[in-house]
Amino acid sequence: LGFPRCPIAIANWTSTVENESFFIKLLTCLPCSGTPREAKKIFDSFAGQNRLILSFHFYSPPATGSFEEVIQLAKKNAIKLGGIPIYLSEYFENGAQLMADKLAVAVDQGANAVTYWQYVDRDYTKQDGWYIYPEEVRALGGVVSNGGIINTPGWDVYKLTVADGTFWGAYITGAGGGRMNVLELVPATSSDAAKGITKASAGDKGVGDFLANLPVPWPKGFTSLHHGLKCDPNSDDSPNKTAREAKNV
Repeated sequence: LGFPRCPIAIANWTSTVENESFFIKLLTCLPCSGTPREAKKIFDSFAGQNRLILSFHFYSPPATGSFEEVIQLAKKNAIKLGGIPIYLSEYFENGAQLMADKLAVAVDQGANAVTYWQYVDRDYTKQDGWYIYPEEVRALGGVVSNGGIINTPGWDVYKLTVADGTFWGAYITGAGGGRMNVLELVPATSSDAAKGITKASAGDKGVGDFLANLPVPWPKGFTSLHHGLKCDPNSDDSPNKTAREAKNV
């Protein structure tokens, strides 16, 4: 039957791009690194048919360069694969406006497609992810913090819903950090986005509290192989809030 005629998105290991960090540079020095010859033939064939896309993520860490620098590195990687389009398929910011600003920046930097982590109907889930806790679990502070701290009172109630099959997911594997209405906040240009970030840093409440959008500290034991955390440290349903409440229980 051959290959399907749809476009194919490919990604490097952990969705990184070459030279985005010291660790990735080190990996590219290994004899086993690079694209195998037979795979490269297939990629070249797909690229010649306009059916190949380079997908990548931006998280810092592991990336040591800026958002803009990593996009430029992705474009250089794409040239090696036949000048294919690049797709920034995941990134995260603590705040809907910052997510929207980065969408504008990514497009202006030359990304052919962009998606952020992640859209969530928070009115429906009452959480910042696609999971729903019973009201009694929420009242106890949730189940687990973004640092992996189990909230025992909440867990004892939640595990009963797992046993009887009525549970609706949980905050696991970076499932939080969802936002609503991001697209309506996208500025006309990345220059407008930069102005918004500058206003935020100066304390303009019309743009949002800059401090609320600072990166979340990583839990002890995280490494350069982990993605950055995805949560809103100041949300009422934040995993951080869960940890604080669990500590007080």
